[in-house]
Amino acid sequence: MTKNDKIKFLDNIAIADTAFQIKGNSIKEVFENAAKALTMSMASPDCIEDKVKVNITLQNKKLDILLFDFLNEIIFYKDSDNLLFGKYNVGIEKSNGMFELKAKLEGEKADSKKHKITTDVKAVTLHMFKLGKKNGVFEARVVVDI
Repeated sequence: MTKNDKIKFLDNIAIADTAFQIKGNSIKEVFENAAKALTMSMASPDCIEDKVKVNITLQNKKLDILLFDFLNEIIFYKDSDNLLFGKYNVGIEKSNGMFELKAKLEGEKADSKKHKITTDVKAVTLHMFKLGKKNGVFEARVVVDI
């Protein structure tokens, strides 16, 4: 699987939304690629410098809802602190029936001139949301409200 095969934006899923499909060889990679795709739907991640570090810890019994929560947490930081992230380091462990995510995000304050901001993502939706494994590859589909 090449790097270009791991994130694909889906057209014609919903009129007022943006959708993307993410693949990865591991759950960690799917979560990191989903975060990158979320950033790509808002701005150019290549222009984001590592000036601010944020640590996120989340738990959920369901892995797909953990992904949902993680992406919405990234949107929360965009809305509350005006932060965009370009690097994501995600770790996920399971114990006592719970999945725990520990992520380190790196980025900086949004600047419309520097980051080429394209859309304002409001939230991740559960519409057509899925996370699974197919032929040994982890896949997710995410629709975000813009």
